[in-house]
Amino acid sequence: MEGASSMPWFPAWGIGFPEPLAGVGEAVAVFGEWRPSERWLLLAYDAACSEVRLWAAWAALRRLEESGRMVARTCDAEFLRLISGTHQISTAFERAGIRSGISRLG
Repeated sequence: MEGASSMPWFPAWGIGFPEPLAGVGEAVAVFGEWRPSERWLLLAYDAACSEVRLWAAWAALRRLEESGRMVARTCDAEFLRLISGTHQISTAFERAGIRSGISRLG
């Protein structure tokens, strides 16, 4: 933590690519094999706009998960849905997920 802030660092890392992604499928497949749990996800860089927003989405995800009221079937999809501010899973992936042509991830 830095200074007087009471907001802890959110555990997210940015990834830069030397060239924009041409095909998302391969990147998602490799990540899917590598990630240790469904709580790890790929998020578009511009969707991770602040620590506060990331923590708010995480807190909402935990409440929905504990109460059995998640819209999505998995935690990663539900987190993307909450970050993107929609009830539609497909819209969430369009807004906050990775897509062809991006050069960095949040």
